[in-house]
Amino acid sequence: MAESIGKFIAIVNSCHPVPCLAVSSFAGMFAYGSGLSIARCLWIFLAVLFHQFSVGFSNDWLDFKIDKEAKRVDKATVSGLVSLTLLKNLAIYSAIIPLVLTLGLGLWATLLMLFMLVVGWAYNLGMKSNWSSVIPYALGFGAIPLFVGLAAPIPFFAPT
Repeated sequence: MAESIGKFIAIVNSCHPVPCLAVSSFAGMFAYGSGLSIARCLWIFLAVLFHQFSVGFSNDWLDFKIDKEAKRVDKATVSGLVSLTLLKNLAIYSAIIPLVLTLGLGLWATLLMLFMLVVGWAYNLGMKSNWSSVIPYALGFGAIPLFVGLAAPIPFFAPT
């Protein structure tokens, strides 16, 4: 039982839970502040949460070799608590879930979610290690107010 709990905690830590909750909470609160229903705010929160899970899981999966060379035993894959295959699968499934969720929020919201996923994964696939690392952050986080507006029952552009 203790081993299962330890593995579960390692999986949770692999998705980088604090940033995941911070970003998805911002999206949900922005939706609420924009006058959307609680149900729609929760829907947006969950879509962004799974988006963030995907980016977090892919980060630890794609960084395995670097983390192993650096002897990062705080990483679940390096310590052997979580397999690379599991992290890869979680990253992929966590990318599919927000796309499915956003289908009910409209085509434009779904396309923007796809864009945000591509930007987050681009960061993990190499942009984070050079001068371009700021671009995914600016595009990904900057798109959240637009995503909320496009996910509204009557789409709107957030005031600037």
